[in-house]
Amino acid sequence: MIGPKEKGRLNMPDFEIINAALKVSWIKRLNDSNETSSWSHIPLSYLRDVGGLFLLQCNFDLKALKFEIPLAFYKEALYAWEKINCGSPNTKEQVLNEIIWNNRFIKIGGFSVYYKKWHEAGVIRLKDIFQNNAFLPFPEFCSRFKIKANFLMYHGICHSIPREWINILKGNIQAPLDGKYNDRLTLNKLSCKSATQFFVKSKFVTPTAEKRMVKANLNEKTIQLIYSLPF
Repeated sequence: MIGPKEKGRLNMPDFEIINAALKVSWIKRLNDSNETSSWSHIPLSYLRDVGGLFLLQCNFDLKALKFEIPLAFYKEALYAWEKINCGSPNTKEQVLNEIIWNNRFIKIGGFSVYYKKWHEAGVIRLKDIFQNNAFLPFPEFCSRFKIKANFLMYHGICHSIPREWINILKGNIQAPLDGKYNDRLTLNKLSCKSATQFFVKSKFVTPTAEKRMVKANLNEKTIQLIYSLPF
């Protein structure tokens, strides 16, 4: 029922999608508050241990974060944003630009990690610690970012990077393309409308009759005309 009429659907509203889109628009409002609006103090207090608003930029999995949110609305809003923001990088550039912190794929002891002092020192993306096809030596890492760190913590981060990513960075494999990664919405382009379109697209299922029409060599324009006949 959901989806555009020219795609064989009735453009009907889906209340789960409407609910999720409204909550995602609240995430946009929270991000735009810049931690200064009085109403944002309570939700941001729950995000303190994972970087505050910085979490919204991360490729996070809510279940892998070490924090507690007692209010269901905040959890549901973050989960809705997670579905829009999550993705699996599949090119060298995408892997290098992955944010290390709160990352769904970078875990220690089953949980994503966030080191506030490292983040504040400028360690944000994988490209900050992986250069010339190798991780920075620990002394160089400490010197470059002026961090007094434990070498076990540093090597723990390095060893938690997925082996598939390392192979992509070294050119050993080409990961299968993940179209969803490129479909992700950024916070500056986020709105209730764009979120709704994203959720509809992700939930949309092509009508079974379309396979027969394609097999009959009908082009896309003709198929759309057929779908529009009842209207």
